[in-house]
Amino acid sequence: MIFRVGDMWHRLMERLGYARFGAHGGDWGSMVTELLGRDRADVVAGIHVTDVPFYHAFQPPKDPSHDEQKYLDAIKSFTTRSVRTMTSRMRARQRGSNRR
Repeated sequence: MIFRVGDMWHRLMERLGYARFGAHGGDWGSMVTELLGRDRADVVAGIHVTDVPFYHAFQPPKDPSHDEQKYLDAIKSFTTRSVRTMTSRMRARQRGSNRR
């Protein structure tokens, strides 16, 4: 369903009489806005997102630009640090509960 929301926005803007328009999105709307801008570049003048859609980490481009690679590396680093932190906290809790 989320992948069709951009098409719904496009149809709405057409019915309202807009030949070109900009789009903004945050949270889930960031993904909708990005897809809308990509799929309807002929009518979307520009997009603004407050969250970078996360799915790029799951389907990286085959030949990423320097900036795209930096972004993908940052996601990998964040994920690695998050897993280490979570694992460390779980082990600390286990050690604490074993002492009781």
